[in-house]
Amino acid sequence: MTKDKNSTTTIDQDHPALLSAPIVLGRYLRKIREDKGYSYRQASDVTDISHSYIKNVENGIDPRSQKEIIIQTDKLQKFARGYEIPYETLLEKAGIVKKAQPEISDEERNVIFISRLEQLIEENSISILKLAKKTEISMEQITEILEGTAKATIEDIYSLAAALKVTPDYLAGYAADKKGFHPDTPELNELLSFINGAGVQLYGKPLSKEDKGKIIAAVKVIFSDASQRQMEEK
Repeated sequence: MTKDKNSTTTIDQDHPALLSAPIVLGRYLRKIREDKGYSYRQASDVTDISHSYIKNVENGIDPRSQKEIIIQTDKLQKFARGYEIPYETLLEKAGIVKKAQPEISDEERNVIFISRLEQLIEENSISILKLAKKTEISMEQITEILEGTAKATIEDIYSLAAALKVTPDYLAGYAADKKGFHPDTPELNELLSFINGAGVQLYGKPLSKEDKGKIIAAVKVIFSDASQRQMEEK
């Protein structure tokens, strides 16, 4: 169970939002096999899939690449026939057919965010000082976010995600995969697109195309260092 240090809210580490599709599928297939009392050899006999592959699928990891395993639909069909379970269920568990995730409250999502932030800091072996420099978020603010005494803004989440090389969707608890995306993730407005957009005024006067051009030129000069950093990171 994960718990916000300053909250009574807890969230199970097995919550679907915290698990990727290969892990969900693997755990499901392991439970089915064990419920039927099959050994790996017996499971191989009924599915016509090698016992070693079945074990890899249950673990959710390809031992050669050490990455999450990608299972083909023909193998899912074999599992469905051999285990006598609905093929559609396996498609959902594998993430091939999308199923609505259980509703998560804002407080639960914040618990997921803090848990993932702590995990990513550890995985990247990055200090709070270095993270603060990369994100331009103060060390004090990052510490308070981790302790649950301060809430991260959308801008904070995007900056932290970029520094830790995951998507904001994953860090914020919307997507299960580190490089995954989710349509419900709040988005930041691109400043230049906003200025170029319709319905913009200054001091009650609508901005002309020429006005917008001047503002954009000024913005590019002011934030030239940020643009250079972005190019270097790419």
